[in-house]
Amino acid sequence: MGSGTRTLHVDGTVLVSSDGGAFTTSFMVQVQRGGAPVMDANVTITSSTGRHVLNSDVRFPGRWSGFADGYQQVYVLDVESGSDTIRNVRVDGPPPVVFTAPAQDSTIDPASALEVQWEPRAADQAWLFIDPQGTSFGEIDDDGSFTIPPNTWGTSPDGSHAVGLSRMNTVTPAGAVEGSRMSVLTDGYLHVCDRPSTGLCMD
Repeated sequence: MGSGTRTLHVDGTVLVSSDGGAFTTSFMVQVQRGGAPVMDANVTITSSTGRHVLNSDVRFPGRWSGFADGYQQVYVLDVESGSDTIRNVRVDGPPPVVFTAPAQDSTIDPASALEVQWEPRAADQAWLFIDPQGTSFGEIDDDGSFTIPPNTWGTSPDGSHAVGLSRMNTVTPAGAVEGSRMSVLTDGYLHVCDRPSTGLCMD
């Protein structure tokens, strides 16, 4: 998807996060030519709310970044550096996830298995994890459900835990060199409580 001179390598991500409130979106695009970082590019990402001009990050040569409010789901990348171009690279991100079971802020039994369910399904890739202890189940099928085994929750000072689900769609940009990609990665969270004897999430 897109067009270009096939001289630039791009590795771009639109990172979208929501934890029960408004979406926050950040952009990061690494641009190289012949294995060297490109410092003189014009890098933009366009969504339904307008055109976002990314800025060069002096700490990381060749990295271009920016921020936006909300989640528009469809993003289009354009890169220009002299006569080298990548244009109209469109990536459709996963729809915002909605957890359907258990309910937000449910009380769980950490000694029992817990089936987590969500809608919609079928992102290219998905990962499930538990915070704050950082337990990760790695890449999973985005088929709308995953069973967390018993006794895997770890210890939380106030008994609260967040089940995180990351989902990503990726395209290979036409007009870029081999190995380039552009992705939209979304994060959503389900909060549960493990029945502490004390703490903020008591029954």
